[in-house]
Amino acid sequence: MPRCLCSTRHSFYQPIISSCSLQRRRMADCRGKSSWPELVGFRGRVAAEIIERENPFVRARVIPENAVTLTVVLCDNVYVRVNSRGIVVRIPQVG
Repeated sequence: MPRCLCSTRHSFYQPIISSCSLQRRRMADCRGKSSWPELVGFRGRVAAEIIERENPFVRARVIPENAVTLTVVLCDNVYVRVNSRGIVVRIPQVG
């Protein structure tokens, strides 16, 4: 789970939240499936298509495994981290 920072889709970034319980509650507010461990080892683009089909509320983005990303929870975002061969190397999850 990302560090304890929160954001919502309908506003700009909110201030840093010191309590992880608030972030967990916000994650619980996200709609649809939130994690895809079964996609590790798949090709990135295929995994992204599966994610978007299984949860129409998110946009899956294929990125390099070492790419720097925001540490805020965004309910409409899933990073699909791939290695240099385009294979998913981490569990894709909402955030």
